[in-house]
Amino acid sequence: MEEKQIKSALELAMDRFGSSQEGPVLDDEAKKAIKVLRAEYEAKIAEQDILLQERLKKIHWREPDSREKKEQIQRETAEARRILEAERERKIQSIREGKKS
Repeated sequence: MEEKQIKSALELAMDRFGSSQEGPVLDDEAKKAIKVLRAEYEAKIAEQDILLQERLKKIHWREPDSREKKEQIQRETAEARRILEAERERKIQSIREGKKS
């Protein structure tokens, strides 16, 4: 009589979804480039957040009741953040596709 081995959760998942990866396998250089790019953009986003806080403090001291200006600055900062995140993702995708950015 043949004994069946119990499969691990990973083996079951691989069977269910197929063992092939989507997209090309990244080499070490591409992985490092993506890691550096993410760190660079996280720093840029953090810088935007710091600048936002500074601008909000200045407005608070100059015009404590100026809710509209505060909201405008927050909208501008959110838009700048979205632009940075989209730019980061485009560059990461370029690296994954093997293109130079």
